Amino acid sequence: MKKDLTMKRKLISIVVAGVIFAGLYLGLTQINKPKVIVGEKAITIVITDQKSEEVYSETFNSDTEILGELLDEVNELEDEELFVFDGSKDSEFGRFISAISLLELEDGQFWVYDSDNNKVCAAEAFCPGVDMLAIEDGDNFSFNVLLP
Repeated sequence: MKKDLTMKRKLISIVVAGVIFAGLYLGLTQINKPKVIVGEKAITIVITDQKSEEVYSETFNSDTEILGELLDEVNELEDEELFVFDGSKDSEFGRFISAISLLELEDGQFWVYDSDNNKVCAAEAFCPGVDMLAIEDGDNFSFNVLLP
């Protein structure tokens, strides 16, 4: 009898721990979702080369809410695909930029981006993945080569 009571308590403890863990997980995923801004936005994209010299600068008007969506629109507007992605929009971190057609990178170099005025980038001290970053009117994004 005492053994059954101890077993039931262990089982209840395991179930309660599982429910708490699931609740925390769901709560964190909701907190980490991008907070989208609806409506028309003017977003500036600048691309620099290995010498930090500007090779591309354009302001785009769009009603997209996530940076990755805007970059997809840019690819549609340009004569050739400007941004090349690897990965999947649906993965945990989204896609990453594997190439920008304007420049050929050497071994060990890769693309990074930042923003001098995006609220999320400023709050986190870095910009999250392109498919996770909510954009706002007036945001500026700079795509740069990270040298080894």
